[in-house]
Amino acid sequence: GMDPQRANVNFRNTATRLRQALLQALDGQVDKDDIFTFRHKKYQLLPGVRIKVDTEEFDGIIKEAGSIVALDAKIKHIMRALELYKGDFLPENYDTWTDIHRRRLKENYLNNLHWLAGYAARVGDNDGCIAACEKYLAHEPFSEEISRLCMQVLVRLGRLGAAKNRYEQLKRALRQVLRTAPSKETHELYKSLLRSQSNR
Repeated sequence: GMDPQRANVNFRNTATRLRQALLQALDGQVDKDDIFTFRHKKYQLLPGVRIKVDTEEFDGIIKEAGSIVALDAKIKHIMRALELYKGDFLPENYDTWTDIHRRRLKENYLNNLHWLAGYAARVGDNDGCIAACEKYLAHEPFSEEISRLCMQVLVRLGRLGAAKNRYEQLKRALRQVLRTAPSKETHELYKSLLRSQSNR
């Protein structure tokens, strides 16, 4: 385990940064001496103050959405959860516990964006589908499945130039980072979309 003296220094440094951050966030709503209390040989953070954590709210809404049958209500829940996601969880921290939370939160975010994009495409909400696809690809630019869906809907709207750009962005991302090219399925779909437009 960690040396007790070092652990104490680490705790004090973290507590100082946390106190400063909370003082700024709470903007005078609480006195600095009330942020931490020491009772029964234990520290308490903001006793008596209910703290709302966006990651817990995100998890709760996603869990509720999974049990909702009515599609309108389900979509509202998913949209609320997606709005809470502001990017990677504690990106500056690479501890094991933060990495586990980071991956889980991102996976939940992307899974629900994926569902939303597919649902929007099925019901003819083309703009909603494209918006969900673009958000997904901002985090996972290598997703060929989402890129294909996005291209199909863009072509459906007559936005051939945007579909070409989406294919080129995918091709560039795959080449630069993964040193590969789009799959045969993606390339064939792209060519068929071009042909369908030229035949009109």
